Amino acid sequence: MGWWLRSPLGSAPLANRFSRCKVDMKIAFIDPSDWDYRVESAYEMPMGGSQSALCYLAEQLAQQGHEVFVFNQTSNPGISRGVNCLAFPLNQMSETVRRSLDVAIILNVAGKGLPLRQFFGEKIRLILWTQQLPTLHAMQPLENPAERDVYDGFAFVSEWQRHQFEVVFNINSERSAILRNAIAPAFQNLFPPNTSILSHKSHPPILAYTSTPFRGLDLLLSIFPKIRQAVPGTILKVFSSKKVYQLREDIDESVYGSLYQHCRDMEGVEYLGSVSQPELAQQLRSVSLLTYPNTFKETSCIAVMEAMASGCRVVTSNLAALTETAAGFCPLVSVEDVQGFSSVRDWQFSGRTDWQNYASRFVETTVQAIADLQNINAESQLQKQVDYIHHSCTWEVRATTWIDWLSHLCGLNSPSVPPTAKTLTQQAELAYHQGQLNRAVTLCQQSLKLNPTLTQTYQILGDTFQDAGKLLEASRAYATALKLLETGKVDSTQSLLLRDKLGQILDELGESEAAIALKSGFGGS
Repeated sequence: MGWWLRSPLGSAPLANRFSRCKVDMKIAFIDPSDWDYRVESAYEMPMGGSQSALCYLAEQLAQQGHEVFVFNQTSNPGISRGVNCLAFPLNQMSETVRRSLDVAIILNVAGKGLPLRQFFGEKIRLILWTQQLPTLHAMQPLENPAERDVYDGFAFVSEWQRHQFEVVFNINSERSAILRNAIAPAFQNLFPPNTSILSHKSHPPILAYTSTPFRGLDLLLSIFPKIRQAVPGTILKVFSSKKVYQLREDIDESVYGSLYQHCRDMEGVEYLGSVSQPELAQQLRSVSLLTYPNTFKETSCIAVMEAMASGCRVVTSNLAALTETAAGFCPLVSVEDVQGFSSVRDWQFSGRTDWQNYASRFVETTVQAIADLQNINAESQLQKQVDYIHHSCTWEVRATTWIDWLSHLCGLNSPSVPPTAKTLTQQAELAYHQGQLNRAVTLCQQSLKLNPTLTQTYQILGDTFQDAGKLLEASRAYATALKLLETGKVDSTQSLLLRDKLGQILDELGESEAAIALKSGFGGS
């Protein structure tokens, strides 16, 4: 038997550890790694993206009324933020719980599907949720058709990642879903209402690197002096180590110690190592740019999402899934002329000739991004970015999407719930940022039929029309949004942003009759 199905050695049965309550679904997450954590650990210590995602998703599913279990190598089993956290082996769970589970979600490791199917039986839905590349050793068992076929579904975190698995393992897209990552709760609402995001940013600017060390840190250190020369006084804060993977410090230092020391020795660089997500969120409030010259194929990149939520401009590459994650907000540097990409053991790219042109482009793009923070539109652009993340990239939103998919897989014949105006507006915003302008307009119109008083809907409609070159329609949408704000539900920051947008359009429209009417109708705004 495997580590997850050992014979119990004098352990007390778990039958009495599970509180029974009326819930919609019973969901088990299974993490085969050797990590020791509970759900609350994501709030207390540095933690990698996959495991922190599991914690936040499990917590949110429990808050939405589902009974959720996490099985891993925890040394402290029990209830954690509403989730039943239990240690292996699985066969210590009560028969009642085993038979009542609707779904078992295996994180990041293939090869467990066949034995888990034998253990749980045919009734349960088995899901492989992976944030990995298909070329990693942990995914190789999917070469076995029986292992591939045993899963009822595959959960991927980007379209790019799903396509890679389709190519490598011939996994039909109809068997999978794109269930994207989200920001940690600590990154929500970092800026008080009616305040400027830019007012929280330091001058000279602070840059940050927040990913693991093998994904481009050495390249960033090689080009940072050029950035600092172009923008004197610039500071780079480095939040990076393998501590997020619960790797022993001596092992981490044996591989990356020279890189960390290079950070400590370089003028203008502050090396802070890995910190908890609440601490990182507070640090990023004053950071102007996330500088991530990544050399690694990201399947998602939570670090970029959380920097966007923190009001940081993000400069990174167009490699792998980053185009999806950036959602049109971030300048992306092309990697078209590079020959290879980094891995845990192959990360020293600063001396490679094929990356030198990329490095030069990255310096130029970063310096320009710093200059752009002085533009008149910088505040409104950052506000749009932060609003997008808050509306579309939280675990509350993701949990709802997960349940929709799992309910479909389980064949739950619950009546479909019509979308709300707010939901349609969120979908419209996502479509807008993905460049689907016609779809964004349609969704906004559907939302307004349900609720014609949502300011956010008119603002997105105005943004969409403006990008489509329909300035008159955009001006009408912005004017309506302003009128709604001025009836009493006023957010002065949003009002100023809308007036700025409307003013720019009126200038472009010149002396058209519609422009004159709008000016007279809204106090010259």
